[in-house]
Amino acid sequence: PAREGYIFNGWDKEFTNVTSDLIITAQYIISQCTVTFNSNDGSEVGAQTVDFGKIVAKPDNPIKEGYIFVGWYKEAELTNEWNFETDAVTEDITLYAQWTINQYTITFDSDGGSAVAPITQDYGTEVTVPADPTKTGYTFDGWDKEIPQTMPAEDITITAQWEAVVYSITYNLDDGTNHEDNPKTYTIEDETITLKDATKEGYIFDGWWDAASDGNKVTQIATGSTGDITLYAKWEANTDIVYTVQHYQQDVTGDGYTLKETENLTGTTDVLATAVAKEYTGFTENATHEDRVASGTIAADGSLALKLYYDRDTFEVSFNTNGGSDVDAIIGVRYEATIEAPEASTKPGYTFDAS
Repeated sequence: PAREGYIFNGWDKEFTNVTSDLIITAQYIISQCTVTFNSNDGSEVGAQTVDFGKIVAKPDNPIKEGYIFVGWYKEAELTNEWNFETDAVTEDITLYAQWTINQYTITFDSDGGSAVAPITQDYGTEVTVPADPTKTGYTFDGWDKEIPQTMPAEDITITAQWEAVVYSITYNLDDGTNHEDNPKTYTIEDETITLKDATKEGYIFDGWWDAASDGNKVTQIATGSTGDITLYAKWEANTDIVYTVQHYQQDVTGDGYTLKETENLTGTTDVLATAVAKEYTGFTENATHEDRVASGTIAADGSLALKLYYDRDTFEVSFNTNGGSDVDAIIGVRYEATIEAPEASTKPGYTFDAS
């Protein structure tokens, strides 16, 4: 005989050679059903064998990366959920896991740079890389870890990496010499830079300025500063620079000139100095002498030497013979020159007395 959920296992007694009324009872063994769990790509869940009509034990939830387990369903289409408290097993069945995709967040730590919005989206979906952040005084040097192409199955934080921008410092020295300790570059992270004085022969340093004219005086480049910088050295000319005026007098022979006097004077660097001729008895300045240097710009190193030349005055020596024969005059006799006596004059009845 058939009995739902059971397997016939014979009768309780034999019924051969029956000699009287006899009740024979059928024996049955309960059927067993296999419950298989399809985890839909989740972790494996072992099958269970359950007696017909009994309730299957709820297994531990399977695990699937990036998903939240919802429950077990009777159909592959996930229409009806299996109730482990009330649903009885009456045949071999397969239960199907249903999952809900999970969302995760990528957080961006810009480390003081401009804000980058976090990304929250479903696991496994394509991640759009955000625009690079910016930070004053720095160049963005990437993230400390690679931004995943698809959303991972965990919340992660990615931190920005920065490299300090190197800014240039240009010094406009106006022919001066910079101090060796003044740097040519700086970054936003550098400690405050105190600028050293430049030098220029013949000038007093009047500081660094941020403009060629007017502008503001600059003594330091403070920590946190940014941008390329041009600094202009300003100078005040020294007023006590030595220069000389050399006065040369013509030799009595007329063959050359001899230094008579040197004046040591002072003036202002790079200012035009003009020599003033002196008055010497018997001499007149030669304003056309080829070596004459009447004016010049005062050199910072004190090398300016002005030169004036003086020619000896010339005279005419005439001879009064007092009635004697004529004696020619001597023309062009230089001041302080010695002349030779001319031939003696003659006069009838007289002897020339040279004394």
